[in-house]
Amino acid sequence: MKKTRKVVSTLVAMSLVGGILLPAAGPAFAYSKNSVSKVISIQNDNEYHQIGNITIREDKDYNNDFQPGDVFVLTLPSGVEFDRDSEINAIWKNDTENGTVDIRYITDSKIEVTMPSTVEDGKNDQIILQNVRIKAKSSVNGDIKIKIDGKDSAVTSQELLIARAFDGDAVVTVDEVETIGESGKGGTITIEEAAVGSMNDDNEQEITIKLPSKFDWDEAEMVDNADENIKFLGGFDGINPTNVSIEGRTLKIKFDSADRGRDDLRGYIEIDPYIVADNDAKYGDVEVTVDGDNVDSTDVVIAKYADFGVEASVKKVEEFIAGRMDEETEEITLEENVKNTLVAGRKLTLTLPTWVKVTEVNFTKGDDYVEVSEIDDNEVTLKVTNEELDDTKEIKFKLTMSIEANKSGDIEMAIGGKAGAEGKLVVAKAVAPVTIEAAKSPVKVGVKSQAIGDIVITETKAGAIADENDYDDSDGKTELRVKLTDGVEWNDYKVEVIEGNLELDDDNIDTADGDDSVLIIPIKNESSKASKIKISGITVDLTRNIPEGEVKAEVKGSAIVHNDKAMIGYDEDGGDSSLDKGEFNTSTAAKAVAAVVVTPAPEAGTAMFEIGSSIYTAGGVTKVMDAAPYIKNGRTYVPVRYLAYALGVSENDVAYENGVVTLKKGNDTIKLTIGSTTLLKNDAATTMDVAPEVTNGRTMLPARFVAEALGANVGYANGKVVISY
Repeated sequence: MKKTRKVVSTLVAMSLVGGILLPAAGPAFAYSKNSVSKVISIQNDNEYHQIGNITIREDKDYNNDFQPGDVFVLTLPSGVEFDRDSEINAIWKNDTENGTVDIRYITDSKIEVTMPSTVEDGKNDQIILQNVRIKAKSSVNGDIKIKIDGKDSAVTSQELLIARAFDGDAVVTVDEVETIGESGKGGTITIEEAAVGSMNDDNEQEITIKLPSKFDWDEAEMVDNADENIKFLGGFDGINPTNVSIEGRTLKIKFDSADRGRDDLRGYIEIDPYIVADNDAKYGDVEVTVDGDNVDSTDVVIAKYADFGVEASVKKVEEFIAGRMDEETEEITLEENVKNTLVAGRKLTLTLPTWVKVTEVNFTKGDDYVEVSEIDDNEVTLKVTNEELDDTKEIKFKLTMSIEANKSGDIEMAIGGKAGAEGKLVVAKAVAPVTIEAAKSPVKVGVKSQAIGDIVITETKAGAIADENDYDDSDGKTELRVKLTDGVEWNDYKVEVIEGNLELDDDNIDTADGDDSVLIIPIKNESSKASKIKISGITVDLTRNIPEGEVKAEVKGSAIVHNDKAMIGYDEDGGDSSLDKGEFNTSTAAKAVAAVVVTPAPEAGTAMFEIGSSIYTAGGVTKVMDAAPYIKNGRTYVPVRYLAYALGVSENDVAYENGVVTLKKGNDTIKLTIGSTTLLKNDAATTMDVAPEVTNGRTMLPARFVAEALGANVGYANGKVVISY
């Protein structure tokens, strides 16, 4: 027996490849093309092996650069030496002539090559080194690269892969670990020579493969059918095993390497291992020990023993709308991939995310031998009732499901059995019916008619906002509900469809009876093209007891949520609070922050200016100006003096000199210059997108920039500018 070593992970089978060039430090341009005819595998046994021919070919684009007398050097890595007793056949040739090349050994690992005097310009010269023999010490493992140093010649400096060194006579690998049940075929075992002839022996040799405890070899496959399952290939072509036998848990293969068909190729043996598990065999990896006269003792995993095995697939991953009750998947197939998985009494558990509830299983194949044992919200238990399955050993079915309104993402089904989870499969994808966008407008407690930004509700796909709902207990068409945080009430608003062909019942858009925090948008006809609803010109009233923080806009309603218990409003089991099949306690499909309450109840109040009107209100008092606000370049201009008064600036703190307006309030000083877009606050500059101007003898200031500089909030709705501070 050879020395013992352990292979922890499955090895990848190696094969011969062509010359591989690895660039090293050298000239900026490639003046030569360097290659090796083949990369061989050798043993690190300190014995000489002939490598492939090394060719140094003048680059055709630089075919005047090889010069007589030029020198380059080839160096082997540490632990690798040339065979100085075997003459290297060094040949020079070009398009028309050939000859020999001088080689000088510098050390056992380094040779110097000199260009012959016959090298000619424009003739595509090349130098070929044949009969190069090397040996590798036991310390060398892996790639062997020869370093080509061009010195001052036109030879490109490179590292060239010429061989690979291995420890031992053979390499043992497994192509793929197979999953098996009570019996089956493991992954193919390959035993390959580390180098050509490394497994040669003057005598008949033996290879043994030993199974772990509680596993046995399938004698009919491994002995009676050995010709099919034990193959000698490559250089071993022509070898037939002289004997195959089983002793206990050990498979024994005897053969004579003298029968090999080729001496120029590495030989390898492929073994398809058929095994049988005892009743008390442990689930998990099946690891065997491969040993032999010329094979180091190696442990490899050939199979995974599982109590069952099914392969799951779905015909198509459909996209479902969250909040819907009766969404049906495409056909799902569970196919037996471990023998004797689908036997009578076997149970399979299908588990979906907690935000999905299965309401029905519809078999398309298999209902004569499989039944639904139980449906418990997101978990389905299937039970095999009949052993007489057809040859395909498969079950086909569709799942009808209800998806929680505020969820989205992959709907992944986990398949489990006695040994736990067997696998997972994405059977569908959930998308939200709508998204909502809103600006986080600042608002103050206790202030009415405060303007906030637009709210946009977007369908994720056509028909996501439905005009019918079979589960809605109310009469008539469906509706969207946009609910604001308690303490915030709708005042002014405009609702319109700005994209797509969704139709709203415009005449009946209103706040809910007894609850002005809810805006009801009835749906007239659903879309065939995904649509957008815009709510603009919004002003809201805030009560004085609302806390600071976010004001949420939540999208609800029978048009997008069909499985909310509160909306459905009935219970088959007789208890109002219990959930029926497919129901959730979720009424909101999407939400966004529409405003932020930034301060406690204000001590001052609000001011309101109306475009084109010289009448304004401040602190609830109606007053008159001598000029009216107007809009220019998208900005609202207000007379400076009245804007200052509305912001709490006293008359004595408003000054105008040489085109500069100065406003003072508390510790803040604001300066604006007619015709300049620079606003100074306590000497800190801010750039506006419009400039103050004089109109009809009155100084007009851009309202928003001035108000915000003094700490006020500005809103615009329905032709009115609302300032709160």
